[in-house]
Amino acid sequence: MLGGACIREHATFQGVRAYVVAFLALVIACSSATRTEPPAEGPPPAPPPTYHVCMKLAAGAPVPEIMAGVSGWAYSTRGWRRWAYGAPCELVFLEVDELEVCDVVASACTRVGTLIRGAAPAYVYLVRGKYEHGARYVVMHEIGHSLGLDHSDGCIRSATAGPLTFSAEWQCPDSATITRLEWEHGVRLRSCVQPIPGLLGPVRAGVSL
Repeated sequence: MLGGACIREHATFQGVRAYVVAFLALVIACSSATRTEPPAEGPPPAPPPTYHVCMKLAAGAPVPEIMAGVSGWAYSTRGWRRWAYGAPCELVFLEVDELEVCDVVASACTRVGTLIRGAAPAYVYLVRGKYEHGARYVVMHEIGHSLGLDHSDGCIRSATAGPLTFSAEWQCPDSATITRLEWEHGVRLRSCVQPIPGLLGPVRAGVSL
């Protein structure tokens, strides 16, 4: 009887051991099946497109103010667009006489959306004797058009700029203009927090853009 008991105990031990081994094998198999390799790193994101700016201006043109207007857009569109000077000239500032291209009362003009559509070069026509007094504002306004924005009251896209609008010390486009561009293109941009003082001189009232 003692021998039979030992045999049964041994058989029970063997059965338990086989069960444990089978269980461990199942756990290892499941662990191997669910293990995933880390995702492979993809290519780095492409840099944003660059708009190259050129100027065809007469001697004495307010170049620093024009560049300040471009810099305002460069600040707001950082991460979405880059801005540089020189060829291949996607955006060209060109001085013209009053009746060559623009409306008779306008201080500047451009075709809406030419820059954003890649219809290079996109020309911004600056009317001699009219744009100079608020060149920074005029440039920001016209670049907005080239990016596809139409006129809108109460911001830098106003069709007619009075003294307060023109004399405002614009550092970059206003929040309403930036919000509109964000909505149209599904991007995140930046608007000004504080303007830079003292960078616009006296202006005339009621300048049309």
